[in-house]
Amino acid sequence: MSLLNLLRLGPVALALLLLGSAGCDPGPGRDESAATNPDGVNLLLTSAAGGAEPIVRIHFVRDAQRPGPRVIELKLDHSDNLTFVGASAGAALLAAGKQLVAQVPAPGRLRLVALSTGSMDEVMSGDLVELRFRRSGTGTATVDFEGDGPVFAPAEANQGLRLGDPLVLAD
Repeated sequence: MSLLNLLRLGPVALALLLLGSAGCDPGPGRDESAATNPDGVNLLLTSAAGGAEPIVRIHFVRDAQRPGPRVIELKLDHSDNLTFVGASAGAALLAAGKQLVAQVPAPGRLRLVALSTGSMDEVMSGDLVELRFRRSGTGTATVDFEGDGPVFAPAEANQGLRLGDPLVLAD
């Protein structure tokens, strides 16, 4: 089955197909108060906040007591004054042999899927993705996790997962 056909299945069907999971976690929790998370995903800005071409990294900190993800689906929203330019796999995905597919299902929305048809290796802590944007106009710009449903497969890898706060890029 091709990578494109796998992506058309959707995240739950994909996880069931690739991992043989019998169930699905209802979704990750969200801790709105934590600026950084000792166990979860954080959005980290790696360029100057007022830059015309900001780069945002998605960093994962894995809890060694839980199974690591083998498939990752992340949905993000971004403000209208940011235009998505591209994405590249970070060191943690590359080390696990994962491929990254970035899709723009609607303006201001991103869907990132990391998987491999040949590697069942768990993703370890590290940078998952680097996102490149082009900024237009003035005012703050934001990037945030959408957070509607499981982001990792197997489902057990979602237990205790906390999504980072929205990233605000000042003028």
